[in-house]
Amino acid sequence: MKRSIRRGPLLIGVLVLTFMALAACENLLGEDDTEDDQDAVKTATLAHPGWAEGIAFGKVAEAVLESEMNYEIALTELGPEDGLAAVADGTQDAFLDVWSVANASAVEDNSGSITELGTLYQNTRTGLAVPQYVYDEGVQAISDLESGSTPDDMSSTITGISSGAGIVQITENDIIPAYGLDDAGYSVEYNTVSDMTDKLSSAISASEYIVVTIWRPHWIWAQHDLQFLEEDQSTTHYGTEDIHVYGRTGLSDDDPELAQFLANMTFSDNQLNQLLLEIEESSDDPAAVATQWTSDNSAVVDSWIPN
Repeated sequence: MKRSIRRGPLLIGVLVLTFMALAACENLLGEDDTEDDQDAVKTATLAHPGWAEGIAFGKVAEAVLESEMNYEIALTELGPEDGLAAVADGTQDAFLDVWSVANASAVEDNSGSITELGTLYQNTRTGLAVPQYVYDEGVQAISDLESGSTPDDMSSTITGISSGAGIVQITENDIIPAYGLDDAGYSVEYNTVSDMTDKLSSAISASEYIVVTIWRPHWIWAQHDLQFLEEDQSTTHYGTEDIHVYGRTGLSDDDPELAQFLANMTFSDNQLNQLLLEIEESSDDPAAVATQWTSDNSAVVDSWIPN
């Protein structure tokens, strides 16, 4: 009689090994899926105006998000009204460079569909300014221009920008009559922004006296030592405001990492003016300058990136 072969234990062993192999494969596949999810490139749409600081904000955000946070950014140049409307309708995820006073009406028009995420820069300022050496000689307030405190060879011309600019209109319509500068012979000379900065630089190179209409942020503050003239009357005509970034409603839920980065992104006065100067003086594309700036300011950039 043939002896029967007991196959039970052998079959069970084979099944156990098979299940173990399948489980291992599943774990490996699961790990791959998790790694793929972590490595997946995220996308975002950002817009900014064509102003100097708007370009700087946009290019720096693009550089950090793409090189450090695995995003692919579509960057678009739009004016504040169009940019905020695009955020409101979801075409853009966020708009960088919204001035709290100057762009208040555009914000109001889209309220309910946009959300303020953070402050990119605090305390912008407009006004009249002089070189430090003029300030040191006693011209420290607007009233000094009329009171005889100015040096004898200081011109009564205020070197301005275009006639339609808000800062020029305030100077002509409010400052000059309020301080009696019209009686002292002062008037605003119209220039392009480039011509104004060229005349200011030329005057400083020759240690000449000059007063200009100027604003901050601007690269000129990183290039020269300047001082604003104090508005020493009870009424303030030139204003200060902050620059914000706005995102579409729901961005913090849809993409909390992007929303938190934009909330964290902020510049000091020196940081922004230096960045603007580097872009102004470089022959490279602003994107390349912004990338180099992020490398040179890695500690600042690291503080923006969410943990």
